[in-house]
Amino acid sequence: MIKYTYFLVASVVLLTASSCEKEIAYKGEALDNFLVLNTQLTADSLISCRLSRSNTIFENRPVMRIRDAEVQLYLDDVLLEVLPYSHEGYYASARSKAIVGKTYRFKVSCPGYPDLSAQTRVLSPVKAYCSTKINNKGFRINCTLTLHDTPGEDYYRLRVMAYDETWDPWTGKPVFEWINLYYDSEDPVLNDNKVVDKDSDFSDSPENIYSVFNDDLFDGETYKLKFNVVNQPDIFIDVQHISKDLYLYYKSVQTMDYYGEDPFFEPVQIHCNVDGGAGICGSATSYVLPLNQKQQNRK
Repeated sequence: MIKYTYFLVASVVLLTASSCEKEIAYKGEALDNFLVLNTQLTADSLISCRLSRSNTIFENRPVMRIRDAEVQLYLDDVLLEVLPYSHEGYYASARSKAIVGKTYRFKVSCPGYPDLSAQTRVLSPVKAYCSTKINNKGFRINCTLTLHDTPGEDYYRLRVMAYDETWDPWTGKPVFEWINLYYDSEDPVLNDNKVVDKDSDFSDSPENIYSVFNDDLFDGETYKLKFNVVNQPDIFIDVQHISKDLYLYYKSVQTMDYYGEDPFFEPVQIHCNVDGGAGICGSATSYVLPLNQKQQNRK
């Protein structure tokens, strides 16, 4: 049964810092350093990417951020702009936002490294709505997400979020931030498309910690996905339509995290779609819905 715990939601549109710093196995003939590009484009958000340098198997050092590269951004094969350096390896546009249906390509050159390129297409938002039922004396919300899928391969990510009070570890003072909220589900699509029952055993399968799923069970149809969440104010769900590359990246990372360095399993290859280097270039378009009745009445 899939379960989730609290995590801070990153305020940037890129992948989380931990994902950006994964060491990706290199199977080339030479053990040379190479560039690593990570980006996740979000519809209607400013475009940015992050560059770092790989470590070889002989190096034990922090990830090195790249600040002297030229990062060209192309829109449907037409040069849109050269992204300026921002900070900590980020190259960010101050004017170019990702547009649904458009394909963006990054071309990167940096002294001492092979050139790299990567591209992704920004997907349209999903069509969905969510119905809820309060149970367990008001402490739990049973949710049914009705998702309208289109024919063809599609990939999704489901997040439940709340604007809640947390603690700043540096100041020790309370702050309000968006967090990923705990929820659980026995729905097949969130459990490797398998039905969960008393006779099933998922102990030997990686947990779906990134809550990603595909449409293999409902291609081109309407699907009702069920999950449960603890009742509290200001809850939203974020249904993301994600690129195939991003889906495969999340799946490979959670598989690697699950097996770790188990000597009985072969090393897991992290999914990569960057030519001339490593990393991930993906897209995720969100469709946000309120869960509780209080928020629905505000709309």
